Amino acid sequence: MRSGEESKCSDEVTSEEDSPQVFVIQVLDNVAAPTPVRPIHLEGMVHGIPVHILDDSGSSCSFVSISLASKLTGDSTLSIPPRVRIADGSLVECSESFSKLTWEVQQCQFTTSFLALPMLSYDMILGMD
Repeated sequence: MRSGEESKCSDEVTSEEDSPQVFVIQVLDNVAAPTPVRPIHLEGMVHGIPVHILDDSGSSCSFVSISLASKLTGDSTLSIPPRVRIADGSLVECSESFSKLTWEVQQCQFTTSFLALPMLSYDMILGMD
């Protein structure tokens, strides 16, 4: 980031007790980056299903697409769904979660918590959580 510029990434969470938690996801906003940002794309598997994965260090959480979520088991419905601020600035509610979803890349297995989010380009987004 150049001197005097503000970062557009934020892990802002609402502080009011009555409002649900808001997670921020910035998918590769390279406006403030001094050099071009190259996305990290991975190909993997979840429950035997091939998936296209984005590794996004600007995302505060990890996400699965609603399309992929509909093919998986082990989800739970959240009584107070968190709202996620996506790259265009809008808020999206995530009412479905996977607390221990096992996935793999290049024969290495991982277990991660995910929220289900409507997205078209990727099956999963790996965030900083």
